[in-house]
Amino acid sequence: MTSRPNQPQVIASQTRMTKVNIHNAQNVVHRGVLNVTVDSSGRTKKTVVKPKQPITTSQERPSQNQLMDIKDRVGPDWKDMGRRLEFDDAVLEQMKLDNHPNNYDELIYQILRKWIQRENEKATREKLAKVFIKLERGDLADILATDD
Repeated sequence: MTSRPNQPQVIASQTRMTKVNIHNAQNVVHRGVLNVTVDSSGRTKKTVVKPKQPITTSQERPSQNQLMDIKDRVGPDWKDMGRRLEFDDAVLEQMKLDNHPNNYDELIYQILRKWIQRENEKATREKLAKVFIKLERGDLADILATDD
């Protein structure tokens, strides 16, 4: 198969194709990869990512570098993350509309910053890592297990 520059390449690995419509596709592709798993009922299944490292017990605040790495990887789980950090849906939607309607990385960063401001000393790496475990995002918990 030859491809022209700047043209998408379609690769089909199954004989039966399922039509998938993606609407409002902000942050669907991360580093050029789109991951969608569809079960036999046609519903999209979330991929569970288990942590590769022990969950941190650090009582320190997440570092700036950790926040930057996390905001780049949260993607479509941003609203669930905000809810687990005990923000109301209305607050999350207002943050999105007021400041970051098309910039989800910045929205995620601001949610994390507001959580740290609100919780003060209680905003620990351990507490945030536990939120990511509940979201089944061990990859994000792993970021908090390492020092900058």
